[in-house]
Amino acid sequence: MNEKYTYTVAETRAHYAHIQGQVKKGIISLTHNKNSQDNSYTINEKILESLLLKVEGETIVEYDESQKTYTVYHSLVPQIMAETDSKENIKEVYLLAIKEFVKDYVENIDTFSVFLDGLQQFIVGLLLLNIENNEKCLEIVNFG
Repeated sequence: MNEKYTYTVAETRAHYAHIQGQVKKGIISLTHNKNSQDNSYTINEKILESLLLKVEGETIVEYDESQKTYTVYHSLVPQIMAETDSKENIKEVYLLAIKEFVKDYVENIDTFSVFLDGLQQFIVGLLLLNIENNEKCLEIVNFG
């Protein structure tokens, strides 16, 4: 097993097509930045989708009788939340909240990356990749 799966940043640039070929076949590659000591992994869509299926988070809808409002939020990323007084528009209000949260996440990434754990960042990252696809966003947050 002489194949290489860990690359420096310079090697990643030089061998990107080869790395993509490995990833396509199911190999997870690692890019290591020697200066910052940071690591980045590249995985294929099949692996990513399988990981998402293992995430046990869900969207929760609660009704507050005294305030006559519905609150909708994600169990693993409760920062993604919305309120509405109508059960009929929960989906639309929640999608708007998802899009606003993802936008805020990107604009304030230095802050969010400190207090969101890896699983939360995974979910938000997937939302960011799929932000133009409403149905996929709802699938990611297990809105059902």
